[in-house]
Amino acid sequence: WARYYTSSGLTDGAINLYSLIVRKFSDNPKAQLALTYIIGLSDKNPQFNLRAFLEGLSANPLQISDLRAAAKDALVMVLNHQKQPQAAVELGSQLLQEYPNTQYEYTTLFNLFNIYQRDMKDESDAGAMLEQLKARYPDYELTLIAQYDMGDKVNWKKPKHFAMNPGMRSEERRVGKECRS
Repeated sequence: WARYYTSSGLTDGAINLYSLIVRKFSDNPKAQLALTYIIGLSDKNPQFNLRAFLEGLSANPLQISDLRAAAKDALVMVLNHQKQPQAAVELGSQLLQEYPNTQYEYTTLFNLFNIYQRDMKDESDAGAMLEQLKARYPDYELTLIAQYDMGDKVNWKKPKHFAMNPGMRSEERRVGKECRS
């Protein structure tokens, strides 16, 4: 039904159904996919408060860890988009501590790099994020992009990618469980 609502332009209905999936079936691998759809549809529905929704998910101890992590990861970008880069950095730092060696650490390091470099114009902290990316995720796609953005020479050989299957649990997304494309 949610896809029907989406294709019919009824984003309220789609968001409501996807939200139900996320809240009631958070242990289902499709919950993260539903969260992704909600994030994408939120731009088309100004009445939907994406930030409040993500804050609720990320603060709810009853949600499974992966769903909380995904919500926090998205919330970092929402806060930055709302011109609150310091709040985004604080939440991102918390996420780095809570989810080491996961895709969330990887994407958060890259997001923090971008926030420091582009939004806060802080080359020092951007450089620190880049150094962490290079140390922990050498030859990964986002690391190479960050290096390029900092003006480093980049070897664009086949970069490593995390297997971003929404059905995978964070334990399966640990460093070393990447795929090559």
